[in-house]
Amino acid sequence: MGYDKGGWSLQKVETSTSKVAKRKNFGGLGLADEEKPPKKYRTSYILWSMEERKRIKDAEPDLAITVVGQKMGKKWSVMTEVERDVWNDAARKDKERWEREVGAYNERVKAYEEGVRDGLNKGGGGAKF
Repeated sequence: MGYDKGGWSLQKVETSTSKVAKRKNFGGLGLADEEKPPKKYRTSYILWSMEERKRIKDAEPDLAITVVGQKMGKKWSVMTEVERDVWNDAARKDKERWEREVGAYNERVKAYEEGVRDGLNKGGGGAKF
């Protein structure tokens, strides 16, 4: 729930939350509260552009970011598949790393959620009167 300032009064407005956002804190219990899902893998263009941007900025430090982006786009478009293979391999390895990390993260989350659910079902949680 969020609030939207409509006129002179505050009105409740439904806000959508993603599964990741719902999992972020886990209600302040158990699984590391600050643990976040692994960052998504990088594509071959992104990996290449990170290196290329450094080279261009070292050679011409006063270039605007828009000009740097244009230069990188032109260079990438004329690169041959053989030249791109190095970056494609690096991107493939990064994707495999991400898949391993996301699988392990999802297992930890699932184990935590099942543990919390089991604890609540066994009378381990809730208010005591």
